Amino acid sequence: MPLSGLVAASLHCIGSVCRPSLETGTRGAARTGLPIASSEKMPNGRLLTLAAGDRLTGDRYCQIGGSMSVDVLIPESTDAAVEAYGDGSDITVIAGGTIVMQLVNYGWIRPSRAMLLNKAGLSYVNQDGSSYTVGAMTPLSDLIDLFSPLGPCARNVADHEVQYQATIGGNLCAPTPPEHPSGDLQGPLIALGATVRSAGAGAERTESVEDFLANKDGRLVLDISFTAPDAGAFAALDRPHTRHFTALAVSGAKTADGMRLAATGAGPTGVRLSSAEAAAGNPAAAGVAALQDVNLRDDALASAWYRERTLPSLVARVLTEIEEAS
Repeated sequence: MPLSGLVAASLHCIGSVCRPSLETGTRGAARTGLPIASSEKMPNGRLLTLAAGDRLTGDRYCQIGGSMSVDVLIPESTDAAVEAYGDGSDITVIAGGTIVMQLVNYGWIRPSRAMLLNKAGLSYVNQDGSSYTVGAMTPLSDLIDLFSPLGPCARNVADHEVQYQATIGGNLCAPTPPEHPSGDLQGPLIALGATVRSAGAGAERTESVEDFLANKDGRLVLDISFTAPDAGAFAALDRPHTRHFTALAVSGAKTADGMRLAATGAGPTGVRLSSAEAAAGNPAAAGVAALQDVNLRDDALASAWYRERTLPSLVARVLTEIEEAS
């Protein structure tokens, strides 16, 4: 289902992030004989959806700024999304678009095929007692009222506009731009001991967030599952110059398996603070021990030196809040 109109609609919907000039069309639609299930007029072209069961090829096109052609897939179910994704080769998944479209705009990625998941049935929050399963396309705005550390972390991401657009799956899979950390939710999900269900090469699998982040290439996130903790806390650096970006944050959760701690902004991805967990009974000592678990670096938001001096304080603050809440 490569449909150029999807890209036109996607870029239009997140116009605050990207407003390129677009030329869209359906060259060869009559020639290929592919039935169109629906056709919706858009400001910059038409959003076309093929009937279920159509083959994933065709002569659709989209010109972005007159220089790049992109085939776009619009799966209308989870099974269709998994089939279209295949082994993940040569395809760019657009969830909320708040991260990936910036990468496209800056020229860091130039997709030849893209897939939007807004119709794939992956936006939901299912609760069964204290157990939760959250679909990959669930916006951050649906998470902000959940327990700590996940709820406060989602509330801390950027602003309301981004929270309504960005998704938990997109945030979990966020690449790390050279200028600043990304993937804020990786920390609280690690602290909660969450598991990720994904599809791709080697079929479907379910694994911990840590294992997923270590080998996420070629994987399509379907949902994330976790259990509400007995107590939790979230603490982040709050500096005016970072604006809506998070330079460093620590998440903690008291679970049935004991204390779990994780940090974002302390390495290329979220990282579990195992050494700090071992010293959790002494918040100050745990803060110092956390430095053994991280790979700090300089970027546009903060230096490694500054993070080294602030991480222990954030760890101690999180542990103290959990202790007081228990």
